[in-house]
Amino acid sequence: MHHVPEGQRNDTLFRFASKMVGSGISRDAALEGARAEVATWDNPLPDFEIVKTVDSAYNSYQPNEQNVYSNIEPEPGEEELDLQTLDQFDEQDVDWLIRGYIPKEQITMLVGTGGTGKTSVWISLVASLSSGDRTLFDGDIEPSFIKKREPKKILFFSGEDTVEHVIKKKLRAQRANMKNIYTISIDDERFDKILLGSKYLERLLAKYKPALCVFDPLQSFLKSGVKMSERNAMRQTMRSLIRWGKEYGTTFLIVMHTNKLLNVWGRNRMADSADLWDIARSVLMV
Repeated sequence: MHHVPEGQRNDTLFRFASKMVGSGISRDAALEGARAEVATWDNPLPDFEIVKTVDSAYNSYQPNEQNVYSNIEPEPGEEELDLQTLDQFDEQDVDWLIRGYIPKEQITMLVGTGGTGKTSVWISLVASLSSGDRTLFDGDIEPSFIKKREPKKILFFSGEDTVEHVIKKKLRAQRANMKNIYTISIDDERFDKILLGSKYLERLLAKYKPALCVFDPLQSFLKSGVKMSERNAMRQTMRSLIRWGKEYGTTFLIVMHTNKLLNVWGRNRMADSADLWDIARSVLMV
């Protein structure tokens, strides 16, 4: 028996499984080998984690697998190869859209089980920001600070609730400034073009330059072929939002469900991708 540190077990098993997959063996053979390896540990992973890790390694190392990001439009022109040395960077403090909770021009995840109020939370935030009012997260912040908050322009896209039947009514009840809130209805054919990493989404951000852009839920806005369970897939998908946040002054709030796994918590509750926990600058669990 040998010991693998608690926080390194998944990465250790992924590297082990990747070597087996790279040798050309089948998925079932790789799974059998991974189970045998974990059985030698004094703190083994549960079997569902072994299966998930082997599948992730197998999907990542298929030699003929089509790159799921090949349909993302290439940047115009040649790649720029001139890098910056660190003396050319300015150190900056974190700037907050909502102090202590939602960092400005970054990605925040809003995560919770169905029916816990995720939609109510983001609708309350959108309503308050659109009108310049105090938000539910402002707590004991000085009232004078809140008075300085200007009404902000918001974009939101909902893949579950309709604007006409659900969302507008809730926003009105929260005293939102409707003229500052933009969206595309789920029954509009253009809704299918709202995909993370798409040029159409970037064009909308460039035109409206919203202070906040909400996606509810994440799964409705992933390109075809993107597997949330595949290692590093979500990092690739979300990377464009980091760039656009800085370029267009937009903060992103992304709503997602928890998974149904037992005896897991924190980062492992975030549907099928713990990578989202790492790439987000803030995670709010409902």
